[in-house]
Amino acid sequence: MSNEKKFSSQQELLDYFKMGSMEELKEFLIKDMGMIKALPSGHQIDDEVNLCFGDTGTLKSCRIIKVHFSESKVLYDVSIPVICEDLENKVHTAYTRLYNVDSAFVTAL
Repeated sequence: MSNEKKFSSQQELLDYFKMGSMEELKEFLIKDMGMIKALPSGHQIDDEVNLCFGDTGTLKSCRIIKVHFSESKVLYDVSIPVICEDLENKVHTAYTRLYNVDSAFVTAL
C-alpha cells in the first residue's frame, strides 16, 4: 500500500479500511504514514533476536518480521536462518518463518 492515496477526512480514511483487516491498517499507519514510531512490545520489526526453547535448544540470529497483539499476549512472526547445502555442495543461507511465537521464547541477542 502506498501513501499516494489522499484522504480528505478521518472518516474517509476509516471508511477506506472498513472492509480491510486491522493488520492492513496497522501496516499502513506504521510504514506508509510513519505515524507509529515504536510498537508496545519488547521487540520491534527487524530486531535480531534468539528463540530460546529451554532444554530443546536455541535458534540464534533470527529476525522479527511481524508483531501480533492479543488481549494478554504479544506474539511474533520470526524469520529463521537455515544453513543449506545444494546439489553442488555449495553452502548458503535460506530462511524459514515461524508464525505466532509467544514472546516468552524471544530474547535479545
